[in-house]
Amino acid sequence: MDAGARFIIDKLQKAGIEAAVVGGAVRDEVMNQTPKDVDIAAKAEVSSLVDVFPSARRVGRQTESLLVKACGTVYEVTPYKGDGTLKDDLAHRDFTMNAMAILIDGTIYDPFHGKFDIQSRKLACPGACSDRLEEDPLRLLRAFRFQAVYHFQFSRELASAVQKQLPWFDQVAAERVGEEWKKLLSSPYAVAALKQMAHSGVFASLLKQNKRVAFTYYEGVDPSLSLWANWPGIWWSLNCSSQETRRGLKNLARPSQEVQNTVRLIDWVLWREVNDWTAETLYQAGWSLVEAAEHWLRVRTPGAAYDHCELKYMYHKLPIQTRADLPVDGIRLMKLCNRSGGAWIEDVLRSVEKEVLNNRLQLEREAVEAFIQEEWT
Repeated sequence: MDAGARFIIDKLQKAGIEAAVVGGAVRDEVMNQTPKDVDIAAKAEVSSLVDVFPSARRVGRQTESLLVKACGTVYEVTPYKGDGTLKDDLAHRDFTMNAMAILIDGTIYDPFHGKFDIQSRKLACPGACSDRLEEDPLRLLRAFRFQAVYHFQFSRELASAVQKQLPWFDQVAAERVGEEWKKLLSSPYAVAALKQMAHSGVFASLLKQNKRVAFTYYEGVDPSLSLWANWPGIWWSLNCSSQETRRGLKNLARPSQEVQNTVRLIDWVLWREVNDWTAETLYQAGWSLVEAAEHWLRVRTPGAAYDHCELKYMYHKLPIQTRADLPVDGIRLMKLCNRSGGAWIEDVLRSVEKEVLNNRLQLEREAVEAFIQEEWT
């Protein structure tokens, strides 16, 4: 328990309020990992917590809590769930590995054998799994996310409950689903979790899609890639087109730039399956898209992709890699051509890029400006 949490719990106890560190911070302590966030549960209503910490900020709607700053760190302090005891609070947590508490004396309170399940690498629920999943249907997806993080296996009861409680998943807000997928796809054992989803028959439903898994492209997911670079393998597994992918991502409330990058990547991979890179197309795509496209080409068409080192050499040999590498810009063009701004500037810059990339024009200011004056004035 760190100094800030100890300070808060000690102050609460002096006010006659029982409190303990709960949730993921306890799990991380047991697994010898550094906690990202430390949450505290207390046997009191928020109004009573405010009396102890009057400068703290109240947050939340359905479940109100308090944000308390101590020792330079912000802690979330939440009233006990259930019947108002610590044990019942832990009984309503999602999984046993998150249903432990650290008391003020450093003792780990573990009524649902979370430490044993962690040692057994098992994902189980405190109490009835069907009840825990029904309390928050997002836990259906979160179970696979924790599998992707820790490579734990589902208990028999949890595996059965996931199937039975799946209809409740439609109630979950799209934003929450999208964020959970984001965490899953960036986790080290993402492919193992995706395989479990597919074999369990819940893959499409957890994407809010009425489809069946048609391919195993999800096996190409690589947590080292950007999120947008991993999405194609998920949607291709459901045999989705570019437009279906776009709609699917929008339905998950993913950011517009992420959606745009994903769809562009899909289009480049499909283009690459029947074409080879040229200087112009390498430049148009940019290194991030080129690298991701070759990754998925390797998955979809083994043997068709370039060696990574060879590809990197080809890209870095380009005379320009971005428009900023040109010795002229829009302002210089307007002066050079004695014209006001307009769509013509884009046309000129594209023509210059094309000539430079095809080695028909030297990348020198004098040569580029002479070309512009000859062709465009």
